Amino acid sequence: MSNLPEGSQDVVAGAPAGSNQLVLVYNAASEEEAEVVRATLEAAGIPATIQTPNFHAGTSLLTETVGGDSWSGGIYVPASLVESARALLNTPPPTEAELTAAEEADPTTLEEAENRVKKLHSPY
Repeated sequence: MSNLPEGSQDVVAGAPAGSNQLVLVYNAASEEEAEVVRATLEAAGIPATIQTPNFHAGTSLLTETVGGDSWSGGIYVPASLVESARALLNTPPPTEAELTAAEEADPTTLEEAENRVKKLHSPY
């Protein structure tokens, strides 16, 4: 999933030195793609930040892109978690056969799952 060279070490401008520096791990072509990548990282316990080059930090000024339909943004994670983030993003998606096997291995029916959700949201 990652679209950066393995050795990329882009750091957010102005980030303080140390392990809390944010490092670019993914360049997204759309806002939706950026949100999916961020959510994927955060679901794995890796804090992630989306930064767009169209936003000028400190000025609250959003520049317009040429043509109006271009969007790009980088997903940054703490330097101490770069290897974990890249490993996660480079993991190939499951095959159809793997998804089917996982679904068949789960004995929970749709009705059982719906009942569990109802119980969670029930005030009683």
